[in-house]
Amino acid sequence: MVDRFPNVNIKDSEVPKSTVVCKLWRRDRWRLPDPMDEVTQEAWDYVSNNYSISNYEDKVYWVPSKSGSFSVNSLWRNLNPSLPKVPWASLVWFSGSIPRHSFILWLCLKKRLLTKDKLMAWNVVSSDSCSLCGSHPENLEHLFFACGYSQNIWSNVLFILGLNRHSFSWNREVSFFIKRSAGKSLVSKIRKLWFSAAVYFIWKARNDAIFNQFLAPADQVFKNINFTVAARINNHTSLYFALVLGLGCVLAVAKILGGKWSKTEEIDPRVCTIRDTPISRSNRFKTTLVASKEA
Repeated sequence: MVDRFPNVNIKDSEVPKSTVVCKLWRRDRWRLPDPMDEVTQEAWDYVSNNYSISNYEDKVYWVPSKSGSFSVNSLWRNLNPSLPKVPWASLVWFSGSIPRHSFILWLCLKKRLLTKDKLMAWNVVSSDSCSLCGSHPENLEHLFFACGYSQNIWSNVLFILGLNRHSFSWNREVSFFIKRSAGKSLVSKIRKLWFSAAVYFIWKARNDAIFNQFLAPADQVFKNINFTVAARINNHTSLYFALVLGLGCVLAVAKILGGKWSKTEEIDPRVCTIRDTPISRSNRFKTTLVASKEA
């Protein structure tokens, strides 16, 4: 009432400050004092036309809840309203993810990585040339995966995953992997691990080139990605490709890593050899053999 009728002088309205509603509501109608002016008359008319008192007992109604009943859940949702979900959330945060990889990928998807194009706009650096190839301006779209250096790494990752195609632009690659890694299957998890690891190690190679003046060969970066993904998967499951993915396209790994593939008279998907390292139920993987039968 004070907000709606700020010019009403309560002291002159003959309504004491301690007055309760029941003192002004008698015999099913309002008994308001005579108004002192037109403003007070307007306020009294508003009260009479819009409010009435029922004979039912008062009830506390919790507005944030649809039922009107209080609950801790409704309180939490009211204090922490849910925001729209982004389509790439499951690509970044999933069971078995590597936290530092997920964090860099999250920054990348939020376009928060401090690439040279941003640093130059802030007058932090004098040149925006790519730290990996040196022939193009460094921005997010170039670094992932238009740069010749990162493209070499990414093409090997795609080959291992059985995705025999050229690399796309950053936005298209993200959309592609969101669709192809949906769900909680082992294949989906492996694809997410490879994607986030590739982004992380390419960014790490870029930082090493700037701060340590050392740029590792692209093949070495790929091997680091391969080793990291293998170690992570070995911590969660064994024989992850033999039982789920089969042997159809893991030959790509042997080709890329220069390994040896041994065959017996009857190929058993549970026993194979790469780099002369036997892989069986009793020996967890030491080399990542990741691929899907088809994209």
